[in-house]
Amino acid sequence: RERERERERERERERAGQVLHSVKLNEHENACSVISASFTDEPGAYFVVGTAVALPHESEPTEGRVLLFEVADRKLRLVADKEVRGAVYALNAFNGRLLAAINSKVSPRSPRRGLVEMREFFG
Repeated sequence: RERERERERERERERAGQVLHSVKLNEHENACSVISASFTDEPGAYFVVGTAVALPHESEPTEGRVLLFEVADRKLRLVADKEVRGAVYALNAFNGRLLAAINSKVSPRSPRRGLVEMREFFG
């Protein structure tokens, strides 16, 4: 019985480091920030990823994206995607909204509007 418990603990340790799902980004695009967040008026939790497109000839990224994922059947499903002008260096869920640090600006946005109309997500 003790041997069986030890095998189960070993299997749990192995599963803890497994990659369950991955997302391919565009060429020269890198993830800069990732959070798990819940938002007002939105059921469930989301993963939000901020990216930057790092081109070799640019000293500072001039474009990036905010990607909003939900988890379904242990996989990430993209529910919203918005291009922004600059790198998304930091993200935070605050008072039911999403805060994004894009280059040197901090922009508060409503995730509900982001889910409905990502074109207006970061104006």
